[in-house]
Amino acid sequence: MPKNINAAEFWTPERRAEDQRIRELELQNREQARELGDALNAEAFKHPQVPFAALACLRYERQRLGLSDNDMATHGLDADALASMLGYNPNPSLSTLQAYAKAVGKRIRIMFDDADSPEARKADHDEQRRQEFLARKRDREAGS
Repeated sequence: MPKNINAAEFWTPERRAEDQRIRELELQNREQARELGDALNAEAFKHPQVPFAALACLRYERQRLGLSDNDMATHGLDADALASMLGYNPNPSLSTLQAYAKAVGKRIRIMFDDADSPEARKADHDEQRRQEFLARKRDREAGS
């Protein structure tokens, strides 16, 4: 049986050093991207508006990975599902979130709070303010 030939065996020491430097840079870039993604995720989950922050993290991961709509379609996400993740009032289904997360190499975790907790009251207040803002924006756009 013929022996597989590895082209690297014939590289000059300079070429080997360059190849090693490229590998180290690629590893460093992956580590930096992972650290940034982890930091974004950690920051997102500190706030009560987790669904919107989670969407932003998922969209960031997709952009970082360079996934196209066709790539996302291989994970069962059609144009309507992708559109539900965008806009001023995104409202994807849980199955869409799960498929999107899987496509970018993540998973969804859901946690519950007491409805009377300060965090829940702040989230309700923030959501009410957000809805009021969106209503004013729609009114302004309708008046234009």
